[in-house]
Amino acid sequence: MKLYLAHKASEEDKNELSQEMKRVVGKLDDLGIGWYCTFLDENIREKTRKDYIGNTIETIKGVDGTLAIIKSEEKNEGLLIEVGLIVGMQKKLFLPIRKGVMKGRYVRLLADKIIEFNGIDDLVNKSGGIK
Repeated sequence: MKLYLAHKASEEDKNELSQEMKRVVGKLDDLGIGWYCTFLDENIREKTRKDYIGNTIETIKGVDGTLAIIKSEEKNEGLLIEVGLIVGMQKKLFLPIRKGVMKGRYVRLLADKIIEFNGIDDLVNKSGGIK
């Protein structure tokens, strides 16, 4: 299985987000799950937004699903596009959501599996339920 990692990056502390994503992908590696994360792809950082979207579409075509991490109530255009692509392509949507966030939102109805977590340590520990 190979997953696309989706997450809100705008207005996030880039160093903290980088450390969090490295922990998540480390767990996926331990589980034998392939992954792609745009935030950890240094080649994508120099691309235009249009190229970024094109890369996202092509990458999502080649994965089995996505791990869309939601940590806050704030809506994020990029995350919405990524989730929409996954659902539209009828691929698996694994949705880790911080406890208490996005209650009653449509995105929960689209998920194949919801993983509620308290913090990054909890998310990493619960990631074994993805398979």
